[in-house]
Order: sequence, then C-alpha cells, then structure tokens
Amino acid sequence: MKILIFLLLSCFLFAKKPIIIKLEESQKFEMIDLKQLNLKDINYDEALFDTSLERQRQQKYIEYEDTNKDFIILAAYDLSLENKKEIINQSLEALITNINNEARLELLSQQNNYLYQHEKNLKNIEKQKEYKLFDISSLLRYEPSLERSFTKIPEYLIFLAFDELFIREEKILFFKQEKLNLKFRFKILDTKKKILLKDKILKLELSFKPSKQEAVAEEIARSLNLFLKDETKSL
Repeated sequence: MKILIFLLLSCFLFAKKPIIIKLEESQKFEMIDLKQLNLKDINYDEALFDTSLERQRQQKYIEYEDTNKDFIILAAYDLSLENKKEIINQSLEALITNINNEARLELLSQQNNYLYQHEKNLKNIEKQKEYKLFDISSLLRYEPSLERSFTKIPEYLIFLAFDELFIREEKILFFKQEKLNLKFRFKILDTKKKILLKDKILKLELSFKPSKQEAVAEEIARSLNLFLKDETKSL
C-alpha cells in the first residue's frame, strides 16, 4: 500500500514538474567505500536481504526490459510554417508508426516524453533559432500501467525540426507535378552526460502528383526514418 501511495505521489510530481536538460560537460564522480561491513560477522548461510519480492517485481517488468538505447523525442518547426502544420503532423505520425513497426528504436511512452517536452528544453537545445514546439508526445504509445509510466529513464534525446517546407508546381508539356523542398534540423543528445552528440541538416526534394499530400507525408517519413536509422547505428 505504501509503495502504491509513493508511486501515485511520484506520478503527480512528475506531471507537475517537467525535466529540464541543460547542455554541459560531463561531471566526474567518485565512489566512496564506507567500510561498514565486518566480513567476520557475516553468516554466509543467510541471505543479506530477501530478494524474492524484487525478483517478482522484475518479472513483472520483463516486457519493458531496458535496452540501454531508450529515446525521447522533441519536434519543432519554424514559425513561418504554421500553415504547414497538417503535413508536418502527417509526416511525424507516419515516422512514429514506421519506428514502432520496425521496433528498432525504443521510444518511451507519451507520459514519459511529456516530462521533457518543454519550451525550456527547446531553447536549451537550439539557441540560434526560434522554433515552435510540436506536440509529438501525443503521437507516442500510451502506457496504461501507472506503475510503469515513469520506470524508464532515457539515454538519448532526438531533436527534429522543420526548417523550411515549400511546394511549387511544375509543368512538363501537358503534365503537371508538384515539388516539395524540405530543410530539416536534426540533433541527438546524451541525456545523462548532457552533451550534444550530433547536429546535422538534412535537405530533401520530392516530386509528387497534385492533391496527394498523404503520399508526400509518407515519403518524408520514410526518408527521415532511413536517416535516423543511419545516424543512431553508432550509439
């Protein structure tokens, strides 16, 4: 009962207090041996503590096993792209679906992601340009278990930002086609060391038939997914 109350209080505090990441150099730490245990006094026939409850608890979380590559994700777009929110939403939704289907990157639940989806983190991560935060957490998997909602701590943060997105029409003889140009900002942060690992710009040019915006969003998502796959291999 005490554990349940603690978890409920923890979840309430998490919901009220976002986690803010400030980039800085990694901190050194020192392990101190308190030397409080006298080996002569130990009865080796008795366990130092009962691990049965802990084993049961670990068994409960076996489907949520830590991969050491747990990701949270922040998404944003240039202020001039407010009228392109529909295609941005479709592209990111398709991207999340592709990532989940491949089960290659472990994206944490939407509850966990919301803890980091904050304007202060956006400004700490990108200081040179002003972006508007996109609610990508709502596209992530919902964790129905209250006990497991905040169990995991992410190792990495992926930052995706739409810099430019414009569509122009082209005529070739009697045929019409539209071309989309996309400029995309991409970063990976180590959330534990609080250092920036990668910072790149991706440019895409896609051709498509008029009135086929869903197909364009799928193609944007496919291209971004391939890019993410390549960039996260070395982590």
